[in-house]
Amino acid sequence: MIDAHIHIQAMSPDKLLKAKKAGVSAWFVNAAEKDDWAKIEALAAEMPELKPFYGLHPWYAGQKGDNYAKELSAFLEKYPKAGVGEIGLDKLKPWDGQEELFKMQLEIAARYNRVVSVHAVKAASEVLYALQEYKNKLPAIILHAFAGPVHLVPAFKDCGAYFSISPFFLRKKPEIQKQLLSAIPWERLLLETDAPDGAEPDFLPEMIQKIAEIASFAPEELRKITAENAKRLLNHE
Repeated sequence: MIDAHIHIQAMSPDKLLKAKKAGVSAWFVNAAEKDDWAKIEALAAEMPELKPFYGLHPWYAGQKGDNYAKELSAFLEKYPKAGVGEIGLDKLKPWDGQEELFKMQLEIAARYNRVVSVHAVKAASEVLYALQEYKNKLPAIILHAFAGPVHLVPAFKDCGAYFSISPFFLRKKPEIQKQLLSAIPWERLLLETDAPDGAEPDFLPEMIQKIAEIASFAPEELRKITAENAKRLLNHE
Protein backbone atom coordinates (compact mmCIF):
# COMPACT_ATOMS: atom_id res chain seq x y z
CA MET A 1 0.00 0.00 0.00
CA ILE A 2 1.16 3.51 -0.82
CA ASP A 3 -0.14 6.62 0.92
CA ALA A 4 -0.52 9.27 -1.79
CA HIS A 5 -0.62 12.27 0.55
CA ILE A 6 0.73 12.65 4.06
CA HIS A 7 2.60 15.18 6.21
CA ILE A 8 5.08 12.97 8.06
CA GLN A 9 7.13 16.00 9.12
CA ALA A 10 4.27 16.95 11.45
CA MET A 11 4.01 13.54 13.14
CA SER A 12 5.79 11.46 15.76
CA PRO A 13 7.91 8.54 14.42
CA ASP A 14 5.88 5.92 16.31
CA LYS A 15 2.82 6.68 14.18
CA LEU A 16 4.74 5.96 11.00
CA LEU A 17 5.97 2.71 12.51
CA LYS A 18 2.35 1.66 13.09
CA ALA A 19 1.61 2.36 9.42
CA LYS A 20 4.56 0.19 8.36
CA LYS A 21 3.29 -2.65 10.52
CA ALA A 22 -0.13 -2.23 8.88
CA GLY A 23 1.46 -2.81 5.46
CA VAL A 24 2.08 0.71 4.12
CA SER A 25 5.33 0.62 2.16
CA ALA A 26 5.74 4.14 0.73
CA TRP A 27 4.50 7.68 1.23
CA PHE A 28 4.10 10.88 -0.80
CA VAL A 29 5.22 13.44 1.78
CA ASN A 30 3.95 16.95 1.13
CA ALA A 31 5.17 20.27 2.43
CA ALA A 32 2.74 22.96 3.55
CA GLU A 33 5.01 25.74 4.78
CA LYS A 34 8.55 26.60 3.70
CA ASP A 35 9.83 25.44 7.10
CA ASP A 36 8.72 21.91 6.13
CA TRP A 37 11.24 21.64 3.33
CA ALA A 38 14.31 20.99 5.49
CA LYS A 39 12.36 18.50 7.63
CA ILE A 40 11.20 16.55 4.57
CA GLU A 41 14.70 16.71 3.11
CA ALA A 42 16.10 15.08 6.24
CA LEU A 43 13.39 12.40 6.32
CA ALA A 44 13.88 11.53 2.64
CA ALA A 45 17.62 11.14 3.19
CA GLU A 46 16.92 8.44 5.77
CA MET A 47 13.92 6.81 4.09
CA PRO A 48 14.17 6.07 0.35
CA GLU A 49 10.54 4.93 0.37
CA LEU A 50 9.45 8.56 0.73
CA LYS A 51 8.66 10.67 -2.31
CA PRO A 52 9.16 14.29 -1.23
CA PHE A 53 6.99 17.13 -2.48
CA TYR A 54 8.24 20.68 -2.00
CA GLY A 55 5.92 23.65 -2.37
CA LEU A 56 3.82 26.23 -0.61
CA HIS A 57 0.22 25.55 0.42
CA PRO A 58 -2.32 28.26 -0.47
CA TRP A 59 -2.94 28.88 3.24
CA TYR A 60 0.63 30.16 3.45
CA ALA A 61 0.76 32.26 0.30
CA GLY A 62 2.05 35.13 2.41
CA GLN A 63 5.32 33.24 2.99
CA LYS A 64 6.27 33.39 -0.68
CA GLY A 65 8.75 36.27 -0.58
CA ASP A 66 10.71 37.75 -3.46
CA ASN A 67 13.07 34.78 -3.98
CA TYR A 68 10.53 31.97 -3.80
CA ALA A 69 10.86 30.83 -7.42
CA LYS A 70 14.63 30.48 -7.04
CA GLU A 71 14.26 28.66 -3.72
CA LEU A 72 11.82 26.09 -5.08
CA SER A 73 13.83 25.63 -8.27
CA ALA A 74 16.97 24.96 -6.23
CA PHE A 75 15.26 22.16 -4.31
CA LEU A 76 13.96 20.58 -7.51
CA GLU A 77 17.39 20.73 -9.10
CA LYS A 78 18.88 19.09 -6.03
CA TYR A 79 16.22 16.34 -5.88
CA PRO A 80 15.31 14.95 -9.32
CA LYS A 81 12.61 12.63 -7.94
CA ALA A 82 10.82 15.28 -5.88
CA GLY A 83 7.36 16.53 -6.78
CA VAL A 84 5.79 19.94 -6.23
CA GLY A 85 3.20 20.18 -3.49
CA GLU A 86 1.07 20.84 -1.69
CA ILE A 87 -0.07 23.65 -3.97
CA GLY A 88 -3.47 24.90 -5.10
CA LEU A 89 -6.37 27.19 -4.29
CA ASP A 90 -8.65 27.50 -1.27
CA LYS A 91 -11.63 29.86 -1.14
CA LEU A 92 -12.07 29.36 2.59
CA LYS A 93 -8.87 31.32 3.18
CA PRO A 94 -7.81 34.85 2.12
CA TRP A 95 -7.63 34.77 -1.68
CA ASP A 96 -5.03 37.47 -2.17
CA GLY A 97 -1.89 36.03 -3.76
CA GLN A 98 -3.17 32.47 -4.14
CA GLU A 99 -3.66 32.46 -7.90
CA GLU A 100 -0.30 34.08 -8.58
CA LEU A 101 1.46 31.57 -6.31
CA PHE A 102 -0.37 28.59 -7.83
CA LYS A 103 0.54 29.59 -11.38
CA MET A 104 4.16 30.22 -10.39
CA GLN A 105 4.46 26.76 -8.86
CA LEU A 106 2.79 25.08 -11.84
CA GLU A 107 5.20 26.88 -14.15
CA ILE A 108 8.20 25.69 -12.15
CA ALA A 109 6.84 22.12 -12.01
CA ALA A 110 6.38 22.14 -15.78
CA ARG A 111 9.90 23.47 -16.31
CA TYR A 112 11.36 20.62 -14.25
CA ASN A 113 8.86 18.00 -15.46
CA ARG A 114 7.56 17.18 -11.98
CA VAL A 115 4.40 15.61 -10.59
CA VAL A 116 2.23 18.10 -8.70
CA SER A 117 -0.04 17.52 -5.70
CA VAL A 118 -2.96 19.93 -5.81
CA HIS A 119 -5.25 21.23 -3.07
CA ALA A 120 -8.65 22.57 -4.16
CA VAL A 121 -11.28 23.73 -1.66
CA LYS A 122 -14.39 25.43 -3.06
CA ALA A 123 -12.22 26.21 -6.09
CA ALA A 124 -12.44 23.17 -8.37
CA SER A 125 -13.36 25.21 -11.45
CA GLU A 126 -10.54 27.69 -10.89
CA VAL A 127 -8.05 24.88 -10.36
CA LEU A 128 -9.24 23.13 -13.51
CA TYR A 129 -8.90 26.34 -15.52
CA ALA A 130 -5.30 26.76 -14.31
CA LEU A 131 -4.41 23.11 -14.99
CA GLN A 132 -5.81 23.20 -18.51
CA GLU A 133 -3.10 25.72 -19.40
CA TYR A 134 -0.54 23.06 -18.45
CA LYS A 135 -2.11 20.14 -20.28
CA ASN A 136 0.70 17.94 -21.68
CA LYS A 137 3.27 20.08 -19.83
CA LEU A 138 3.16 18.19 -16.52
CA PRO A 139 3.89 14.44 -16.18
CA ALA A 140 0.96 13.97 -13.78
CA ILE A 141 -1.36 15.84 -11.44
CA ILE A 142 -2.54 14.44 -8.11
CA LEU A 143 -5.84 15.94 -6.99
CA HIS A 144 -5.38 15.64 -3.25
CA ALA A 145 -8.45 14.71 -1.18
CA PHE A 146 -10.64 14.71 -4.26
CA ALA A 147 -14.35 14.79 -3.44
CA GLY A 148 -15.92 16.19 -6.60
CA PRO A 149 -17.71 17.67 -8.29
CA VAL A 150 -18.44 14.59 -10.33
CA HIS A 151 -19.11 16.43 -13.58
CA LEU A 152 -15.53 17.77 -13.66
CA VAL A 153 -13.90 14.33 -13.51
CA PRO A 154 -13.58 13.93 -17.33
CA ALA A 155 -12.04 17.38 -17.74
CA PHE A 156 -9.54 16.78 -14.93
CA LYS A 157 -8.69 13.37 -16.40
CA ASP A 158 -8.05 15.04 -19.75
CA CYS A 159 -5.47 17.25 -18.01
CA GLY A 160 -3.59 14.18 -16.76
CA ALA A 161 -5.05 14.07 -13.26
CA TYR A 162 -5.03 11.26 -10.74
CA PHE A 163 -7.78 11.34 -8.12
CA SER A 164 -6.58 10.78 -4.57
CA ILE A 165 -9.32 9.77 -2.15
CA SER A 166 -8.87 10.78 1.49
CA PRO A 167 -10.77 9.90 4.70
CA PHE A 168 -12.88 13.02 4.09
CA PHE A 169 -14.52 11.10 1.24
CA LEU A 170 -15.99 8.64 3.74
CA ARG A 171 -18.03 11.45 5.30
CA LYS A 172 -19.83 12.15 2.02
CA LYS A 173 -23.38 10.95 1.43
CA PRO A 174 -23.50 7.36 0.12
CA GLU A 175 -25.00 8.40 -3.21
CA ILE A 176 -22.18 10.92 -3.76
CA GLN A 177 -19.59 8.30 -2.85
CA LYS A 178 -20.97 5.88 -5.42
CA GLN A 179 -21.21 8.55 -8.12
CA LEU A 180 -17.60 9.60 -7.59
CA LEU A 181 -16.23 6.07 -7.57
CA SER A 182 -18.18 5.28 -10.73
CA ALA A 183 -16.80 8.38 -12.47
CA ILE A 184 -13.13 8.02 -11.52
CA PRO A 185 -11.17 5.69 -13.85
CA TRP A 186 -9.58 2.89 -11.85
CA GLU A 187 -6.23 3.51 -13.48
CA ARG A 188 -6.24 7.05 -12.01
CA LEU A 189 -7.37 6.23 -8.46
CA LEU A 190 -5.06 6.84 -5.49
CA LEU A 191 -5.61 6.58 -1.73
CA GLU A 192 -4.28 8.80 1.04
CA THR A 193 -4.62 9.34 4.77
CA ASP A 194 -3.69 13.05 4.76
CA ALA A 195 -2.22 12.37 8.20
CA PRO A 196 -2.08 13.87 10.71
CA ASP A 197 -5.19 15.89 9.81
CA GLY A 198 -7.21 13.36 7.81
CA ALA A 199 -6.66 10.16 9.78
CA GLU A 200 -3.94 8.17 11.48
CA PRO A 201 -1.23 6.86 9.09
CA ASP A 202 -2.23 3.24 9.75
CA PHE A 203 -5.81 3.87 8.57
CA LEU A 204 -5.05 2.95 4.95
CA PRO A 205 -5.97 -0.78 5.19
CA GLU A 206 -9.33 0.07 6.78
CA MET A 207 -9.90 2.74 4.16
CA ILE A 208 -9.32 0.22 1.38
CA GLN A 209 -11.87 -2.08 2.98
CA LYS A 210 -14.47 0.68 3.28
CA ILE A 211 -14.03 1.95 -0.28
CA ALA A 212 -14.10 -1.57 -1.67
CA GLU A 213 -17.44 -2.12 0.05
CA ILE A 214 -18.86 1.11 -1.39
CA ALA A 215 -17.69 0.18 -4.88
CA SER A 216 -18.67 -3.50 -4.57
CA PHE A 217 -15.08 -4.38 -5.37
CA ALA A 218 -12.63 -6.94 -3.97
CA PRO A 219 -10.38 -5.25 -1.36
CA GLU A 220 -7.25 -7.08 -2.54
CA GLU A 221 -7.86 -5.98 -6.11
CA LEU A 222 -8.37 -2.38 -5.01
CA ARG A 223 -5.19 -2.55 -2.95
CA LYS A 224 -3.26 -3.83 -5.98
CA ILE A 225 -4.69 -1.28 -8.43
CA THR A 226 -4.10 1.76 -6.24
CA ALA A 227 -0.58 0.62 -5.37
CA GLU A 228 0.30 0.16 -9.04
CA ASN A 229 -1.10 3.61 -9.86
CA ALA A 230 0.99 5.19 -7.11
CA LYS A 231 4.14 3.34 -8.19
CA ARG A 232 3.95 4.98 -11.61
CA LEU A 233 4.24 8.35 -9.88
CA LEU A 234 6.60 7.22 -7.11
CA ASN A 235 9.25 6.28 -9.62
CA HIS A 236 8.86 9.27 -11.88
CA GLU A 237 11.93 11.42 -12.38
